[in-house]
Amino acid sequence: MVQFPRFGAEQAEWVNARTCLRQRSLPLRATECVLVHCWDLVLCYKESEQSTGLYFDARVHGREIKSHDSRECDCRFLVRYEHDQSEEIVYLRNLCRRP
Repeated sequence: MVQFPRFGAEQAEWVNARTCLRQRSLPLRATECVLVHCWDLVLCYKESEQSTGLYFDARVHGREIKSHDSRECDCRFLVRYEHDQSEEIVYLRNLCRRP
């Protein structure tokens, strides 16, 4: 049972701990771009006009792997956000994954 602060007991809800809670996510290093595959679930940073940006769950739907050194990755990934089904092309620096 999950209950958030400032909400009453009647607004508490049951959640599946395996699918709804994340222990942690780690940022990917430049050399780890080859570990990201299509259909992987990742945590993706999304900028918005209203705020500085938030992290959302997203699925990788495509990737463009480029040759690069170990310091900076120029690979691009097509992600589809789970919360609103919108798509965006992002760089590796915007992605985090489960260990």
